[in-house]
Order: sequence, then structure tokens, then C-alpha cells
Amino acid sequence: MYRRGPAPGRLRAAGRKPLPATATIDASTTGPDANFLIEPIDVYPDNTKDPDPNPTNVRLGRYQQLLRGEPMRGRLRRGH
Repeated sequence: MYRRGPAPGRLRAAGRKPLPATATIDASTTGPDANFLIEPIDVYPDNTKDPDPNPTNVRLGRYQQLLRGEPMRGRLRRGH
């Protein structure tokens, strides 16, 4: 797992011009196929206020929200 510190400002991860992000994976397998997962997760700050009303008692401090998570088939990476 890789973590980085807080972003220096507001980031937009959706919309017409999504935040550019890249990941490099160096991998090798002797199997016929492999799946690679990169899951960007937004971790809310400790002092994030909980919603009001909050009927399910959700705590947003340190909440981890998946931004995007689609597996990439290694065999199909380059159209093979």
C-alpha cells in the first residue's frame, strides 16, 4: 500500500477533465493471466464533521472512500 500526504489544494477526480493519475506496476507471472488492481482511495481528515441528520451514526473522520476501482486484466492489457 502506498500513501501520500494531503493534497496541496482542491482536486477534481471527475468531470470533463478528470485528475490525471498514473501508476506503474512492474510484475511478472508464470500463470496464463493475472489481474492488477489500482484503487485510489480518498481518506477524509480526522476532523471531518459528521452529516446532520445522521440516522445511521456514520463517522466521517478518517473515512475511506473508493474513488475508482476497476480490475485490469493483464492478458488484455495490450488487446491480446
